[in-house]
Amino acid sequence: MSVDDNSADGDPRSEIARRLERLRQMTISAAEKREHLPQPLFWSLFRSELEVLKREKDFQRLVGSVFK
Repeated sequence: MSVDDNSADGDPRSEIARRLERLRQMTISAAEKREHLPQPLFWSLFRSELEVLKREKDFQRLVGSVFK
């Protein structure tokens, strides 16, 4: 997905950038709502989602380099 693919909704960021921002906002929101986050579960889910985003970004880079 390119920047041009996102211009229709007015957001110039990539899908991965938007998902990363959403993950950041959810983390901040959870921390604000709770004095104590359930550490093992929360951070395991956070790391899993972050790893998915990293793999997708790496795949996009690979595809982009192949088709240049």
